[in-house]
Amino acid sequence: MLPSPAYKKIKMEHQPYFPNEIAKQRAWPKNYRAQISIDGPNVGLSPAQISDEEKCCDAMIQEIDDADAMQVAVTAKNKERDEMIAANMATLRPAIQTIKKNSGYTESIGKDLRLIGTEIVIDKLTVTTAMKLAKVPLGVDLKFTLEHCAGGNIYSKRAKESGYTFFKTVTHPHCIDTRSNIDPTMPEPRSYYVLLVINDLEVGIASPPQTINC
Repeated sequence: MLPSPAYKKIKMEHQPYFPNEIAKQRAWPKNYRAQISIDGPNVGLSPAQISDEEKCCDAMIQEIDDADAMQVAVTAKNKERDEMIAANMATLRPAIQTIKKNSGYTESIGKDLRLIGTEIVIDKLTVTTAMKLAKVPLGVDLKFTLEHCAGGNIYSKRAKESGYTFFKTVTHPHCIDTRSNIDPTMPEPRSYYVLLVINDLEVGIASPPQTINC
């Protein structure tokens, strides 16, 4: 009879025993405190040592609870702050519009009162957008973001057309292509892309083409 092969004992790896997640950290000292009074004497801990370790656990639990309470209070205070800001700005905005329409208003006054926002700089070489298409009862719904440009030139390719052709210019980032299919009796794929426009000139990079079946 052949001898049994010798198996090497494999040491299993474990995660650190103290959790990194804040949500789980309270449970660890709570359990340790409850068990150390039971298991402590079996591993040579004196009553004084057990008491010291229990105090460490109590301190951790209290600090975690205090921090949780503060987070709840901070969340509530932030909500109160945001609501107060919104309410007061709702009062101030009409007053500010009246100031801006006054004949005595100047750009210098606007700067003094910080009523002029930071100028938006558009990179005319790289600005781009993305289209979203959806089939609706009237045709194809096209949406995109203007990225602070004046509008966009939409190009389309329908059915078996070999290339894209200009469809229309829009100054609002939403329109519906109501054209009928080239062959009204047959479904057709339609593809679209848009180039943004500033001062009637196309700028930036064309949006990635999007296709939908109609």
